[in-house]
Amino acid sequence: MAPAAGEALPRLPPVPVPEAGRRLHGRAADAAAEHPEAMAQLVTSMLGIHPPRWTVEQFAAKTEVPAPILLRMRRSLGFPDLPSGEAAFSEDDLAIVEVIKTAIDAGAIDLERQLALNRVLGSSMARVSSAAVAAFVEALTVEGRLSAEGSTIDDLDLAQLVDAVKITLPMLDQTLGLVWRRHLASAAQRAVLAVGTEEADTHTAVVGFADLVEFTELTEQLNEAELAAAMDRFDDLAYDTVSALGGRVIKMIGDEVMFAAPNVECAAAIAWRLIDLCDVDESLTTLRAGFASGPAIDQDGDLIGPAVNLAHRLASLANPGTVLAPADLAPEPEPDDAAEGATGDTDADEAAKLPSEPGSTTGFAWSPLRLAREVRGIGQLKLATVRPEVHVPSPASPAEVEQLSDVAGRAFAKVPIEALGGWSMRVAGGGRRRANSVDTHGLPGLEIDDALRIVRERYAQLELPARVIVSPLSDPEGLDEALAERGWQIEAPTVVMVGDLREIRNRCERRAKVPLVSHHRPFPSWLVGFDDLAGDTAEADLAIMYGAAERSPIVEPGLGTLQRDLPKPGAPLALGRRRFAAALEPDDNPEGDVETQAVGAGIVDGPWLGVFSMWTRTARRRRGLAAAVLSELAAWGTRAGCRLAYLQVEESNKTGRSVYGKLGFTEAYRYHYRTEPEEDAS
Repeated sequence: MAPAAGEALPRLPPVPVPEAGRRLHGRAADAAAEHPEAMAQLVTSMLGIHPPRWTVEQFAAKTEVPAPILLRMRRSLGFPDLPSGEAAFSEDDLAIVEVIKTAIDAGAIDLERQLALNRVLGSSMARVSSAAVAAFVEALTVEGRLSAEGSTIDDLDLAQLVDAVKITLPMLDQTLGLVWRRHLASAAQRAVLAVGTEEADTHTAVVGFADLVEFTELTEQLNEAELAAAMDRFDDLAYDTVSALGGRVIKMIGDEVMFAAPNVECAAAIAWRLIDLCDVDESLTTLRAGFASGPAIDQDGDLIGPAVNLAHRLASLANPGTVLAPADLAPEPEPDDAAEGATGDTDADEAAKLPSEPGSTTGFAWSPLRLAREVRGIGQLKLATVRPEVHVPSPASPAEVEQLSDVAGRAFAKVPIEALGGWSMRVAGGGRRRANSVDTHGLPGLEIDDALRIVRERYAQLELPARVIVSPLSDPEGLDEALAERGWQIEAPTVVMVGDLREIRNRCERRAKVPLVSHHRPFPSWLVGFDDLAGDTAEADLAIMYGAAERSPIVEPGLGTLQRDLPKPGAPLALGRRRFAAALEPDDNPEGDVETQAVGAGIVDGPWLGVFSMWTRTARRRRGLAAAVLSELAAWGTRAGCRLAYLQVEESNKTGRSVYGKLGFTEAYRYHYRTEPEEDAS
C-alpha cells in the first residue's frame, strides 16, 4: 500500500542495469527507453506501489471475481489491458477489490454505478497526475535546473525526479484525501436537499456556459508557451470566480467553461464577473455567456439535459461582452404602487428604496430582445440580455455622503486624528488641506465659539491656519452660516464625483492607446508627474496618502521594465491597496526621449476605487492621456473587485470636471473649507 502522509518513503531498491554497481542516471527519457523494466521498478518503488504479482486469471481465482469484471474495473480506471499471461495486479489491487466487494455485498452501490464512479475517478486522477508532473517540471525550469531549450519531462535527470517525488508525494496524499472528503460532503448536501423535491434521476439545474470570443484567431498568433499560459490563466479565472460566487465548475472545454449555479442571479453574477476579468486581462479575449434553467441529470459529475443544451446554444448566440438567457427566467417586476408599504415618512420611504451600501448590485436588468430568436435544435425562443445594475450614489443621500466621506478619509490612513467631541481634527503637520483640517460630521460637544477656539489653538501649534470642512453632514446645523458670520473664508469648493466602474472602464478604453506603466509602489516616472502636481507639499503628501517613505523605492532602468504585474485571481490585494500608473510618450524634441506625460493613483476600499493625483502635462492635454491612465487604474480596480469609483475635483477646475463627466463620473455631493480670518491666525 502507499505510505500514509508523514511516513517515510520506502528505500529505493537496487535497479539492475547492464553495468554492475551503477544506478540509472542522466536523462529520464534515455533511461526509460534503454531500460524500461528497471525504470518502471524505480518509479513504482518511489511511489510506494507494490509491483504486479498476478495475472488476471490468477487474480480472479484469488478474489473470486470473474476476470471480465476485473478487466472492466481496470479499464474504467483508465488502465489498459496487458498481454495474456503478464502480471497486472498487486497487493494494492487486492485491497481495493476487497473494499468494493464489501460495499456491493452490503447494497451500498451496485457494479454499474461503481464502474461509472471509477471512470470519473480515473480521468480526474489522470489530470491531477499530469498537472503535478507539469508543475514540478516548470518549477525546475524556473529555478534554472533545466536548460531553456529543455523544459519537458524528457529532459529531467533521474535525481531531479526522485527529489520532486519525495517532496510532493506526502503533500499530494494528504491534500487529495481532504479535498475529496470536502467535495463529497458538498455533493451529499446537495443530494439531501433535492430529496423529495425532484424526480429520482433528475433535478432542476441552472447551467451556464462562457467562452472566449475569437480565441481561435488569437491562438494562431501565440507560440506554445504563450498559449499554455493563456489557457492556464483562463482556467484560474474560471475556477476562482465560479467557486467564489457559489457555483461549481462542471468542466473546462478548451476556451469555454461550463458551470452550475444555485439560482439564476448567481449564474448572472458569475457570467458578468468572468466578462469583467477577461476584459481587463491582456492575455485573454472578450468573453460572452449564456445560461438556462431546467431539468438535468447529474451523471458521473457531468450535467446532461435540455437546460445544458440551451445554455450552450445561448452562449454561442450572445454578442461579445454580453449575457443571454431565456426571457421567462426574469424575476417578476416589483409593484409600482407607491402607496404599498409606505410609512408616511417621506425620508424613511426614500431610504428604504436604496441599498444598504453604495456599489451594491441591486439586481440585474433584463432587456427582452424585440424579436424571438431561432435557437438551433430547439426552435423560436424569447430571449433577454442580462446586465447587472449597480447603485451609483448620484446624488448621494445623507447616509451615502457619510459612507463616501469615511472612504475618502481612510485614504489618508497615515494622518494622526484628534477627537473634539464628534469632530475629528486631522493634524498631519504638513501636506494638503484635507490632512490638516477638521471633519465636522458630529457635534463637538461644546459651544461653537469654544470649539473654534480649541481648533485655532491646536493648528497654531502646528503653525498652520485653522480649517474646517463644511459638507451636507456638518454639525451643528447652520455651521456654515455661523462660520461666515465670524469671518471664516470659503476655500477650495470641491465636487465629489462617482461612477459605475464598468462604464468608466468602457469609456476610457475607447480613448487613445499609449504606453503605460503601473506598479503597486511609486516609481520614478510616476513621481515626475506627482512632484509637479503637489509642488511644495509633495514630500508630505507622498507619505500621508501613499505611505511612501522613500523618494525612489523602485529601480527603473527603462521603459517596459515595470510590467503590469497581474495579481492572481482571488488575491488582488496581495500587492497592496494602492496602484500607481503613468503614461509615457516620446517628447517632441529631436532625440525623442520618453517622458512622463500623465499620472494617476488608485486606492481600493471595499467596492470603491478612489482616484487620486491625476496629472497631465500641460502641452499634452486633450490627447486622451488621462483616460489612458484612468483605464489602467480601472482595470486594476476591477480585478480587486471594485464596482464604483470616486474622485474629488475642485469646482473651479471646469476642464477636469468636463473630462471626468465624459468618462462616466457624475456629481455625488459637494463640500468646501472654511479658513479662519487672517487677523485671528496672526
